[in-house]
Amino acid sequence: RIFFALSLLLLVYAIARPLRSPRLQQQQQQLTRIMSAASAEIEVQQLPWITTPESKGIFSMFRLWPRPAPTKDSHAAELALLQSGGIAASTPQTAGATAPNSDDVVAELLDVDIDDNGNYIHTLAIRRGANAGMSSAASETSKTAARHSLVMTHGYFTGLGFFFRNYKELARVDGWDVYAIDWLGMGRSARPAYTSNRTSDEARVGGAEAFFVESLEEWRKRVGIDKMTLCGHSFGGYMSTLYALKYPEHVEKLVL
Repeated sequence: RIFFALSLLLLVYAIARPLRSPRLQQQQQQLTRIMSAASAEIEVQQLPWITTPESKGIFSMFRLWPRPAPTKDSHAAELALLQSGGIAASTPQTAGATAPNSDDVVAELLDVDIDDNGNYIHTLAIRRGANAGMSSAASETSKTAARHSLVMTHGYFTGLGFFFRNYKELARVDGWDVYAIDWLGMGRSARPAYTSNRTSDEARVGGAEAFFVESLEEWRKRVGIDKMTLCGHSFGGYMSTLYALKYPEHVEKLVL
């Protein structure tokens, strides 16, 4: 019976997959045009330091992590989204390639390595001082060295673009560096291998929680932040709370 049910499920999936409604086709064509326009406008190059292997075949739907979009497309979409929120973002490889608008806030997009196995956390960094300055519109506040670090963590299976309308105003607050991350396995962060410990419910949940909490702690070390204010939405609030419980010495405040 199990074999028959699985066979029927795969058959339905194989038949239904090529069937697309006219509305869905129209939406996909519109998205393609938007992505092409964004890529042309910002002259996006394939980023050599990120690999996004694509799963092929019918069994790709059983992957633990969602398949990432091709690097060029996801990078173009991210830049266009941030730009719509008044953030002129660049990578270390493209810094200074284009001049931001006069009222934009300048930011960096970084892939922060968290181990020696190629795993990284994709990061938006709006930092004061010589490394990443503000635009002229925020020049008065950028003269003051940051005394605090705000780290924004998104909800389940979203990404740092979730807060794209908030970054500009937050960046104008005097004395703060603003960071946002993509959790591992989400957004444009790495898709590491993960094996669940199923010996008990406690071990399974504890292992999943540690997976995210410890990656955040390693990210903090690599970025060089001593104390941070964690702002977490949904799943991000859950993990930020767990982090604060384990590493209270590195948390200034929690915003949930």
